[in-house]
Amino acid sequence: MGKNIEGKEALVKQIQEEGHLIGNHTYNHVQLDKISKEAAKEEIETTNQKIFEITGVYPAWLRPPYGEWTKKSGFLCGDVSCTLGCGYFGLEE
Repeated sequence: MGKNIEGKEALVKQIQEEGHLIGNHTYNHVQLDKISKEAAKEEIETTNQKIFEITGVYPAWLRPPYGEWTKKSGFLCGDVSCTLGCGYFGLEE
């Protein structure tokens, strides 16, 4: 979760330098199909930005908390863009 990054920036950088995948699981671990489209976008983009500020790379994957996702949250298909597979969304720039 994005809110857990604060104070652990060196660990996030180390994880990236060791070649591990860093994905997005939202900022506050909210169920994305239970909040507005705008709030869901903010949850994802805030975490993406924090990860980018540390690693220089935006996350390629999003795992929605609780595995919940609806067409209501389909903004990703235009604003952040995504594909679904194995419970994860691949974020495309």
